[in-house]
Amino acid sequence: MHHSDRGVQYACGNYVQMVEGAGGQVSMSRPGNPYDNAFCESFIGKLKQEQWDGRRYATVAEARTDLRRILEEVYNAERIHSALGYLTPAEFEQQVVTDFFCLTDGVRVTGCHRMPVTECQGA
Repeated sequence: MHHSDRGVQYACGNYVQMVEGAGGQVSMSRPGNPYDNAFCESFIGKLKQEQWDGRRYATVAEARTDLRRILEEVYNAERIHSALGYLTPAEFEQQVVTDFFCLTDGVRVTGCHRMPVTECQGA
């Protein structure tokens, strides 16, 4: 996937054919909405700066394997995000799951087990 703003260089037929010919898919922001790209640009910028700066790969498969490792081991497990309350994505996901199962009737239900909410607070 190649996401860009609506710059003429990215919308011209030759460029689109080149991306699609290489097996890619062109994605563009909506007209007049520069914020569509903000999250993607921030992520790619951090990825380049923190993980890929100057790194070279022998094959596309090697780059994909390294990207998968970076996403699973670094981005999701170690890197905190201000938008997630300064938690890692893994910690945030666990908190959402925990909060979902801490029910308002004072009981946490997990499978066939029930325990007081006080035992699941902060878990």
